[in-house]
Amino acid sequence: MSRNERFRWLVGNQGAVHGVQCSQQLRKSCLSRLGKYEFLEDGYQPWMASPILALEVLKGNMKPLESCQERFSTDRRFLNSYSKFFVTDFGKTVLPFSYNIKINEQIESNGKQSISIFEKGISQIDFWPEWMKILFENLIVNIVPICSHQGVECGNSFTDHNFIGTIFTSVEYDNPYPDLLLNISLAHELAHNLLMIYNTGHALFTDPSQTAYSGIREVQRPVVAAMHSAVALMYMSIAAFSLARGEVGARRAFLETLQNEYRNKLKINIEGLLRTSRTKFCDEILREMVLVA
Repeated sequence: MSRNERFRWLVGNQGAVHGVQCSQQLRKSCLSRLGKYEFLEDGYQPWMASPILALEVLKGNMKPLESCQERFSTDRRFLNSYSKFFVTDFGKTVLPFSYNIKINEQIESNGKQSISIFEKGISQIDFWPEWMKILFENLIVNIVPICSHQGVECGNSFTDHNFIGTIFTSVEYDNPYPDLLLNISLAHELAHNLLMIYNTGHALFTDPSQTAYSGIREVQRPVVAAMHSAVALMYMSIAAFSLARGEVGARRAFLETLQNEYRNKLKINIEGLLRTSRTKFCDEILREMVLVA
């Protein structure tokens, strides 16, 4: 079996091809569901992935969230659109933990320092493998700066199935290398986006009520969450390894330590998933993770 045959979904050139194709299919389906409206002129926007949000827009109960052509932007109108949505009762229903999220607070309070770290972390994507850069360029529409836990704790990131294509993330100022951690967070969230896209067309487990060990949380979690953890750890490991090749001294040592930590957690995560009842598709992507780990 050739390398391309072994890696079809998560890594390598074939992984990029399949990921982009499935993303395009999802976006086409989302646009078709919305019909013909002025807001479709800008093409697919992440909120369109949510049947709940799409229905509310079609009913006239909700205005479409603002679009932004730049992947990372501090445009107030765009960010305020998200910020205002998250504090509505409906927004809290769609995203239950939205009361703990403040859109753009880091940018407002730290100004140029925050923007500089965001820009540096994003630019370091150039160190990633080519296939991974292709996935990022084609799957991620927006990077939205957040400050979680009412501004007390930073460095958090998340992705949500109602906003496929958006990464919500923040800078971890307490770490000496916030740009590196931000970059690894982008890899982590890219993995979530990719798996969510695949999961819209492919079931992963024959019994979703199963639980398995999550290497990220280090506890038993619903099996789909455990699978997300494994894919995220794999992408984080790849990002840390790729970044380390362009660094020296303490920054390189920091990344090498992280990579070893991610790989060890990934192996334990995979062991738990191998004991679950899975679909054929899930078997294929799990096999790729075993080879990478």
